[in-house]
Amino acid sequence: ADESTIKENSFENLDKQIKELENNIGLYESAEPGIYLYYLAIKLIMLKNPDNIYPEIENYIEKNRILLNAEDIEFSIYTVVSYIVNEIRTGKYEKKDTAVRVFKRIDEKGFFNNIKEINHITFIQVIDFAIYIKDIEYAEVFLWRYFPKLKIYKEDSINLAVASLRFAQGRSSEAKDHIKKIDNRTCEFYLLTNTLLLKIFYEENSLKFIHPLVDSFKHFLKRNKYVPIYFLESYSLFLSYLSRLTSLKEKKHKDVFKFEYELSNEKDFYEKKWLEEKVSELIMSN
Repeated sequence: ADESTIKENSFENLDKQIKELENNIGLYESAEPGIYLYYLAIKLIMLKNPDNIYPEIENYIEKNRILLNAEDIEFSIYTVVSYIVNEIRTGKYEKKDTAVRVFKRIDEKGFFNNIKEINHITFIQVIDFAIYIKDIEYAEVFLWRYFPKLKIYKEDSINLAVASLRFAQGRSSEAKDHIKKIDNRTCEFYLLTNTLLLKIFYEENSLKFIHPLVDSFKHFLKRNKYVPIYFLESYSLFLSYLSRLTSLKEKKHKDVFKFEYELSNEKDFYEKKWLEEKVSELIMSN
């Protein structure tokens, strides 16, 4: 597995592939179950409807286990997982609850056990999605059940995942301890680690640490040519709104409501939901 982000064209030319398969789909379904399973995975990707189509994939695997080899199942399931993760993290699909529901079904059927290696970013993101929808229990289960399948950046990935989990559990001190253990400073680790650290500083009311980190974060985004444009825009919005949010604690009620209105009308970006929760808390406390 490569450490770099999945490129936006990873699933290109699918329309052509699916049309070629559908020309002989009856033959493939009966004589080439591995290819037919791949077709179902492609159909899920093309129709962007994992909640409805994944059960079809699951049922087909169950009915044809004798005919399917482990590699066919592993490839198709991991294609589905990778696709869903990539779509969400690049802002093309917002239904994290649907994603987690599909991942839990994959888990319950034991399909994750057949996957020999899980990409470290996929590992971290599955846990983050579960945390996002407040399914802390599944986030922890997934973490400790599948960390052995990490092949690169294993310790860093575990520490980042645990830090995210502990923060969600209100254990910020432990979260910071795990962040300190993260050595890797690739683009993905930098973005995720420092975003989490900024959230911790805000929750702890350590506002004096926020502005210097925001400044260095902005410089990183400007000078790092490997940051994809969606990430650049998304994290820039997060930094901008967080900076404004920290100055609102001493402002008048009307300023907070104005900020809430602007934020609610902003396009979706990384950690927008968390910022909205913090604004609501400010309003309730005033």
